[in-house]
Amino acid sequence: MPCATHPHGHPASDPASPNPARIGPGQALNARGSPGGPASATSSFESCLRTQRHILSRFVPQESRMLFSVRLVSRQPHDMSPEAWQTVVADQLRATKAQFDQGKIRAIYRETGVGVLAIYDVSDAREMDQLIASLPMARYFAETVVHPVWDMAPTLQGM
Repeated sequence: MPCATHPHGHPASDPASPNPARIGPGQALNARGSPGGPASATSSFESCLRTQRHILSRFVPQESRMLFSVRLVSRQPHDMSPEAWQTVVADQLRATKAQFDQGKIRAIYRETGVGVLAIYDVSDAREMDQLIASLPMARYFAETVVHPVWDMAPTLQGM
């Protein structure tokens, strides 16, 4: 199967490409772009696909993710019954579990007697804002602190 590029990404008409006259019948290019062993339509096709994916990956932006540290402290309104508050708390737990199951919450911790601290993994600040606003307890948050953070572990592991 013909491929528009050489295994190293050079266009077929590029002078760096091997001379087609040097490639004998039934031969394919090896990993270095030189005539190799018997041609295999599957391996040539797979090589072509890998090359095309590599070229496209340079131009197609990768989905970027952002981490946020989110501290949420809620207060029960004085005019709300304990039963009504427990309903809001139960709804909040279900919504939090849904965000966790979707991979939006990477880690979550209960600050005893205060609130929660969560690490969110989202696409951008707008999504972070929407996730907080969508929580059933959002209108009862007495304190909402959000900071963008980045994971230092890969840097430390690479040292």
